[in-house]
Amino acid sequence: MNGKPQSTLQQFIRYIGIGGIAFVFDFATLTLVVGTLHGSVLAGATAGFLVGATVNYLLCLYFVFAARSLKQHRMAEFWIFVLIGVIGLGINDAIIYGCHKWMPGLDYRAGKFVAAAVVLVFNFTFRKIILFNNRRSDSAVQVEVAAPLQQLP
Repeated sequence: MNGKPQSTLQQFIRYIGIGGIAFVFDFATLTLVVGTLHGSVLAGATAGFLVGATVNYLLCLYFVFAARSLKQHRMAEFWIFVLIGVIGLGINDAIIYGCHKWMPGLDYRAGKFVAAAVVLVFNFTFRKIILFNNRRSDSAVQVEVAAPLQQLP
C-alpha cells in the first residue's frame, strides 16, 4: 500500500502537501507567463493550472490515495481526474479574473491564493468521492458492466 494514509483526514493533509508542491509549479508558470513572457493573466493562470494539475495527479497516485475506484481503467480514471481539474480550472480562472477585474488595486497573485484555496477543497472532495474511495472498487465496476451483458441471449 506504499504507506498511503487511510483516513480522509490523513489523505486531506497529504493532499494539501501535494497541493503545495503542485501550487509551486502552478504559481511559477503563472508568474513566468505573465511577468516574463508578458502573456495575459488568464493565459498564465490556465497554463499554470494545467502544469500544477499534472504534477498533482502524478503525486496523488503515489503518495495520497490508496483506494482507486477505477484502477483497472486508468484512462477513464485519468480523464475523470482531468474533467474535475477542468471544472477546477474554471473556478480558478473565474476567481482570478474577478479579483483582477473588480479589485484593480489587488495584485493578480493575491487572487491566485484565494483561487488555490477554493479549488483545493473542490478538487479533493470530488476526486475523493468519484475516483479514490473504498466504496466503489474495480470489482464493483466490473459487475456493473458485466451484469447487463450476462442477460443478453
